[in-house]
Amino acid sequence: PRNRKEYWELSYTMSMQPTLREILELPVVRAGEPELVCDGPLDRPVRWVHVSDLADLSGLLTGGEVVLTTGQALTDPAHRDDYLPGLAHAGAVGVVIELGLHVDRIPDSVLEAGRALSLPVAVLHRRVRFVDVTEQVHRTIVADQYAEVAYGQRVHEAFTALSMRRASIEQILDAAAEMLDTPIVLEDLNRQVLA
Repeated sequence: PRNRKEYWELSYTMSMQPTLREILELPVVRAGEPELVCDGPLDRPVRWVHVSDLADLSGLLTGGEVVLTTGQALTDPAHRDDYLPGLAHAGAVGVVIELGLHVDRIPDSVLEAGRALSLPVAVLHRRVRFVDVTEQVHRTIVADQYAEVAYGQRVHEAFTALSMRRASIEQILDAAAEMLDTPIVLEDLNRQVLA
């Protein structure tokens, strides 16, 4: 990978993390009457939800985050056009801005920057408790991570038991096929079927 964004996409492509689309559909977010104001990929996995009003989050994000903000960074005309490009460069996969506290609308120049980046940006027309959003999303993320660890443990235990029993190749393939719920074929380097 050449940058953090590519690293994040490579690392999390196969995970069961929630997507921005799924987050925007949560009842706690729907209560804020979300509106997508900048299009972009909504189905990339979300690794974490970060809440901040800082103008520069580049040192705090590692990629794969959705940023929740009340838009304070957009109040400074000298720096607001750098806000979304900075988030995109840091690897954010989406931004949700709550209107009302600091900004009543997103400045046109900020929207143009977001559209050029293909960074999904949603605004909330009603206030929501960000803690409720982060709790719900993080609970899902942690549950998925736990499920992956538990699955890895079950696989390890099963193959350790097979090894201790000196299982045949057929028994090992049967166990793997059962775990993966798909047929498995073992071939040699000449593509000859061994089992």
